[in-house]
Amino acid sequence: MKREVSYKEVESMLYNLSSLRASVVDIQIEIENVRNDYGLSGASDNDIKPTTPTNHTTSVDDALIKKDNSIEQLARLKRNKKLQVERIENMLTILREDEIQLVEFRYFKKYSLYRIAGLLDLSYETVKGNRRLIISSLATFLNSKQNQ
Repeated sequence: MKREVSYKEVESMLYNLSSLRASVVDIQIEIENVRNDYGLSGASDNDIKPTTPTNHTTSVDDALIKKDNSIEQLARLKRNKKLQVERIENMLTILREDEIQLVEFRYFKKYSLYRIAGLLDLSYETVKGNRRLIISSLATFLNSKQNQ
């Protein structure tokens, strides 16, 4: 059984969703940069030697191995962040439209509860209470999935 997700952790997940999405795109850009950079600039024909039958590697082989390892590591990191984004987006599917609107205002646009109350024509206390209920229900959802 995994450790339960706390209220604060759910809030943190929501606050960081935009950054996570941007990280996924940035990592993909980095993967493309690594693919395009062979690390062979400045090498002369004398520096590039074929691999010998005794399994000695050249600087070219080492550069290509390093490049492949870097791409694999970046791809794993990208996949991990994509899964985090998918998890957050999935948990939001349990919310009603009005609840999603409150989440968007508070966690994505980072509006104050007072501003949200004004936009939604609700009292501050109602917005504050609704936020607590929403975050608690998201935490409950995540925790119920972990305990299955």
